[in-house]
Amino acid sequence: MADLYNLLDELDHDEQKEEIIQDEQEWEAPVETAVLPADLLDAQKRQLADNDRNEDAEKVLEEDTPYSRLRNVWSQELNSPELLPFDEDIFQAITELIEEWEEAVDQCEDDPVSALMASITSVQIERAKHVLCDWLATRLRKIEEYPFYIRDNKADCLSQTELSHIQAYCNLVEKHLNRTVLDHFPQEAWKELPVETPSFDYTYVFVKCLAPTTIDKDQLERGDSLIVHYSKVRDSLRDGNLKILAS
Repeated sequence: MADLYNLLDELDHDEQKEEIIQDEQEWEAPVETAVLPADLLDAQKRQLADNDRNEDAEKVLEEDTPYSRLRNVWSQELNSPELLPFDEDIFQAITELIEEWEEAVDQCEDDPVSALMASITSVQIERAKHVLCDWLATRLRKIEEYPFYIRDNKADCLSQTELSHIQAYCNLVEKHLNRTVLDHFPQEAWKELPVETPSFDYTYVFVKCLAPTTIDKDQLERGDSLIVHYSKVRDSLRDGNLKILAS
């Protein structure tokens, strides 16, 4: 009986040994890889090259669109601690583009096939109007925060409409102050109204270099980013060498 058990153990051991040997052979066997035909490889390479060119073309197109330029000046105005020069070219371009879109939507309303495109264009119109209105509202807030300073020192940064508004606004404020306060005091007690001016002594901005430039004796290359005191980069921002990312 003992011999029978020993025989069974030997058979089990031989089977396990054969399985281990088979597994080792499978692991050591060379891995077969699929080889693509040369024509297919060339087609894939051409497709990738075409995709890269299309992406580059889309990037260039996006950078040159009136809407993308509007978003850029809007972002700069939001992040800048002071009023930036008004860009009349962008304002005219985006208003003309909105008018063209609205005309296209009106023409597509009677065509069921073009209804989807008209709906998409309507969304683009609302998006562009929102950015345009917020850009102008941001500028108006800055103008009314320091009206006398901007009227006397930064009139060249205003559009014609903004200039007319700030002149009327300052006249109303002066009349109100004269009627409620100054008219009740002797004229010799007052010479000129004090003008409140903005201060940037404690203002820092996060900027990105668009071109090689020097800031505080440090040479920066295109693509570099840093947090810096606003007064040190005002000139570079005016020249277009820097872009404000946050403040």
